[in-house]
Amino acid sequence: MTLLYFNFHAFVVDALHIECLYLPLVKSQVTVACPFQAREGSRSILTCSASSKPASRFTWKRGSTLIDASPGTVKTNAYNHTISPVDRNHYGTYVCVADNGIVGSDQKTCNLTVECTY
Repeated sequence: MTLLYFNFHAFVVDALHIECLYLPLVKSQVTVACPFQAREGSRSILTCSASSKPASRFTWKRGSTLIDASPGTVKTNAYNHTISPVDRNHYGTYVCVADNGIVGSDQKTCNLTVECTY
C-alpha cells in the first residue's frame, strides 16, 4: 500500500510505503467438506491454505504426531499433504497448523474416514 503525503508549502509530494503484516487465518483445511471419505487404494489430497502476510509455514499432524511440513509461498500460501495409496490405517484426525510468526497460529481439524475393500 502506498500512502501519498502532499506538502503544499514546499510543492513536494512524498510517498510513504506501508506494509501490513497479519497473522494466518486458515481458509479451508481440506478440498472437500469434513468429515470426508477416501476409498482404500486411492489417493487423497489434504489441502490447507491460509490468508496471511508473510506467507505461513504449514504443518500437518495426525493426532499429535507431525507427519508433514512445508513453507507456503506468497503466491499460493497453501500446502497439500498427499496420502497415496490410502489404506485403512490412514483413518483418523488430521490437523493443519498455519504459522507465520506474527502473534500466533491458526489450525483446523478434519476427520478422514477410509472406505475399506475386502
